[in-house]
Amino acid sequence: GVGVGFVACVPIVLDAGSAAVMRSFPTSPMPPGYAESILAAGPDPAAIRAAGIAAATDLARAMLDLGLAGVNLSGGPAPGGELAYAEAVARIASAL
Repeated sequence: GVGVGFVACVPIVLDAGSAAVMRSFPTSPMPPGYAESILAAGPDPAAIRAAGIAAATDLARAMLDLGLAGVNLSGGPAPGGELAYAEAVARIASAL
């Protein structure tokens, strides 16, 4: 038989701007309270960023442990945050 693998979206929230990007998607892949719990790690931006990286890594691992074919690290940076966002995506991917 032919098997079809499922690739799930894993939201990346690193700050209020990237949370807004995720919320702008027509069908948000964020679990309830996901962005709020990450943003609550503040007010230090580094703490929020670390919480977002940890949350995305944990969620991706949980999905992969279910046997999914892969994950799509989803979202986008706040304006001007492209480099920091790319670095976070690389950290998450490396951890997986």
